[in-house]
Amino acid sequence: MLFRSVSGGVAPAGGLPPPGQLGHAPWELPGTTLVESDWDVHRSRLAAREPLHELLMRHDSDGQVTYWSVTARPVHDADGRYLGYRGISRDVTLRVESELALRESEQRFRLLAENIQHVFWIGNPARTRFEYVSPAFDPLWKLPREMLYRTPEAWMRSVHAEDRPSVDALMERLDRMEPGAAEYRIVRADGSIQIGRAHV
Repeated sequence: MLFRSVSGGVAPAGGLPPPGQLGHAPWELPGTTLVESDWDVHRSRLAAREPLHELLMRHDSDGQVTYWSVTARPVHDADGRYLGYRGISRDVTLRVESELALRESEQRFRLLAENIQHVFWIGNPARTRFEYVSPAFDPLWKLPREMLYRTPEAWMRSVHAEDRPSVDALMERLDRMEPGAAEYRIVRADGSIQIGRAHV
């Protein structure tokens, strides 16, 4: 696929050739790469006349990186002869940079959470579902943390019956966004007792 014509306003910024440099395929444009695919796969899709939906391209020009989403479809004449592709290119740099920053933040959080010795978890406001439980849960409670994803109330079942009211009170403080702490006994599956301390 060669670029035959482009609109004047966005071509140079989008990694597309300016009008004076038409006749090049996208993989021949300096500094232009695909983000979620490669050129061999892209060429195969073009050869099969497949439509392109939000193909993500990265363009690096003099150290300035921009991201572009390309959507295009094959065009045929009245007799069904293939003429080429027609499409649009949108600047999605801000969106992609935000997604990359969020992904890096999540990776840093997971690295921290999975290496601390204290149990750390994230649940929904109603406490009916766990979104994340740190690995420290397993050795402390002697239960697999995967159980909590299936049965969120399993952790409370292991709290000594006499200590559950204080834990419930702590959870109520959490609902009101008030700081608090509680010490309670964890009755493990083997019958041993472990002292747990929770802070909110």
